[in-house]
Amino acid sequence: MEPLLIKPGSGVLDGTRIPAYQNTWSMTAAWPDGRVTPRGMWYDEVSINSQGDIEILKREQRILYSNGQETLQVETVNRNTMQHLSLQIGNRGEALHTDLHYESNWVRGKKMYVIGGGAPLERLSGNFSIELEEPFFDWHLWGLLVAACPLELGFSGRFLAHESYSYLPGDFRWVTLRVAGTETIDCGSWGEQVCFVVSVAAEVPWKLWIAVRTDVARVQQICISYIDGSELWWRPELQQRS
Repeated sequence: MEPLLIKPGSGVLDGTRIPAYQNTWSMTAAWPDGRVTPRGMWYDEVSINSQGDIEILKREQRILYSNGQETLQVETVNRNTMQHLSLQIGNRGEALHTDLHYESNWVRGKKMYVIGGGAPLERLSGNFSIELEEPFFDWHLWGLLVAACPLELGFSGRFLAHESYSYLPGDFRWVTLRVAGTETIDCGSWGEQVCFVVSVAAEVPWKLWIAVRTDVARVQQICISYIDGSELWWRPELQQRS
């Protein structure tokens, strides 16, 4: 069956499937030779507020890397459509390298561009303004966009997304997701949770564990795979495993 085409305003995505929460992940890198190295801690918080007739989902993320670097990310989203209103990203003590503002099919501001053609890939911050012929999502929400879908066994969908911060060069990309099954995992302070296991084809292959319950933090575990066989993991705090 063809994946369901998901467009902003179509009613497929429902932000009420995402509650307010505070969550913490332990980040690791797993290498093809079997080594596992710590990368730091990722703190994720969602709050819900009202602005007139619109519910605003605000997401604040704080990343403490093992090398001492601290990155802050703050974004606001129309909870009804799951479209971005704003996004800011920067390192502690530095100017923002990403500062974006959105309106339906339009995004402007500055972001970090991934520059191809060299090894390793370079990142440069630059200003831009883009207007498409149709509205779009932003992949910076990653798991929250997936969690807002009507997930069930066998569900698959695809949507057009802007890449405000990407692992590979690109500005827009079709993101395709598929619910591959369910798995019960230890989710730290959330206890054991039954999760949908969702495979996502984006700039790199993603695997997301999305809690079936909608009254807990939905995105419980993440794995990103690279062509060289390495993996980046986000696991519930105190549940770091190799």
